[in-house]
Amino acid sequence: RHLSTGKYYKTSHKMLLGLYALSHFMCWILVLPAILINAAPYLWIAMGLFLFRWLVQVIMYQRCFIKLKQNDLGWWFIYFDLWLLYYHVKSIFLITKKSTIHWK
Repeated sequence: RHLSTGKYYKTSHKMLLGLYALSHFMCWILVLPAILINAAPYLWIAMGLFLFRWLVQVIMYQRCFIKLKQNDLGWWFIYFDLWLLYYHVKSIFLITKKSTIHWK
């Protein structure tokens, strides 16, 4: 939805959405190579930033779930985060590809 209607968003909202996607993508990009190559000093920094980001998100999601009276959704957070990573990676290809479908 954001790809097709993003041009109508306020600039500040575009920036916030972009920063959210960038922070999400960069956290995973920092952590995965650090784990795979076992870069000792960087691994602890990357894991600390990653866990801090997850902690902030868990607190925010829990507040939303409580307000919406959906307390049982809290443990789905990890699945949602992985799905969002897939979505962001897929969106990169969608953004760079020009659409050939036009409304008549």
